[in-house]
Amino acid sequence: MDNRNIDDEYDRYLDKIFDKEEHGVEGNNIKDIKDILDEAEKYVIDIAINNNKLEGVVYWFLDQYLLPARIPNFYRLSKYLESKKDVRILKILWRGALTSSKGEFWTLIDGRNYLIKIKSKYYTKDSKINYRIEEERESTLRLFSEYKEILKRNNLNDDLNKVLEEEELFKHEKKRKKLKARDKRKITEDIFWELIDEAIESDKNDIDFKTYLVGRLIEFGPAQIINFEKIFQELDSKLYTWEHWALAYIIRRGCGDDAFDYFRAWVIAQGKGKYYSVLNMNIDKLKNIFQRDPQFESFLYIAESAYGEVSDSIFKVKTKNKKITGKKWDEEDLPNIYPELYKIFE
Repeated sequence: MDNRNIDDEYDRYLDKIFDKEEHGVEGNNIKDIKDILDEAEKYVIDIAINNNKLEGVVYWFLDQYLLPARIPNFYRLSKYLESKKDVRILKILWRGALTSSKGEFWTLIDGRNYLIKIKSKYYTKDSKINYRIEEERESTLRLFSEYKEILKRNNLNDDLNKVLEEEELFKHEKKRKKLKARDKRKITEDIFWELIDEAIESDKNDIDFKTYLVGRLIEFGPAQIINFEKIFQELDSKLYTWEHWALAYIIRRGCGDDAFDYFRAWVIAQGKGKYYSVLNMNIDKLKNIFQRDPQFESFLYIAESAYGEVSDSIFKVKTKNKKITGKKWDEEDLPNIYPELYKIFE
């Protein structure tokens, strides 16, 4: 369920409501319109919850030209995510709210400073912009307070410490200093694989794969971390076929949607040579590649983790709507369709 699908569902719901004569919504009836928009938001959240596609609907919120914390269903979604202990997506939601609110605040500050700089005759201490700044300051500090309580409840102490530092800077109208990229290279596919190989070697020497790779990506800075994620998603999409899903299913004696995502991430984490052997379904090499359970969920979030260390912006990489390719199969037919794979992994 990507943003386009959510938009379609949202628009479809609104079309259905507005077509009903009994609502009698008129352009100046703000309350009715607001209620209907609230209903539409609740509708798409319910779809996302029922289909376990919460990340998609969270990013949909963050893409709207509204502050997420002011969307009526924001707190409902937050409460649901917390109840499910889905702290990763919960943090995305709240980081998005804070980023939007702080962004609005800094825009107002910049506007006020400009008026002062040019000595505008329209600017006084009683100017409306100062009231807006104070409103936005209070709104943002309230978000900080609520987010801190969520982090405390979920024992996310490292995140809490970072938010406390960020809040202190905000109170003094200071921004976090941007870290300069130490590695000036542009991340291409060759460098992507170079970084994967480094992480593989680090893992052999008691430095966790993910920890090492996050640290290395931080050295490249935000723009190149986005590049890394784009390359990852391109490589991932090439494995998003029915044939490779069959491979995962046969190896693991079953493989659902999420497990197939983690399977593709695991394959990429094995390095360039093994990745292309799997991509090309090189039968002679598959047995040696899959010596353990091919699942690596946390690899999906490595770039996101690194980005959060160097930027206050929302980590969002725009991608094409991914569709699985190849010929669909039924589970009972797999032994007849892929007898060689069954022979290797029996």
